[in-house]
Amino acid sequence: MDKRRCAVCGSPRVDAIINGLPYCFKCGSKLIRLHIVNFLHALKREKLIPSTVEIPEP
Repeated sequence: MDKRRCAVCGSPRVDAIINGLPYCFKCGSKLIRLHIVNFLHALKREKLIPSTVEIPEP
């Protein structure tokens, strides 16, 4: 029996292991979305994407 629980909410329904920690779908999705938004902001700061591109808030 698997005893893993989500590192954020404690849900027993673990769907992903991210950076060695177990996450449920909901918490893992939030983490991935935050990472992508931060990455896009970094690209915008470095002027690798146009400043006219709108990046949604996480």
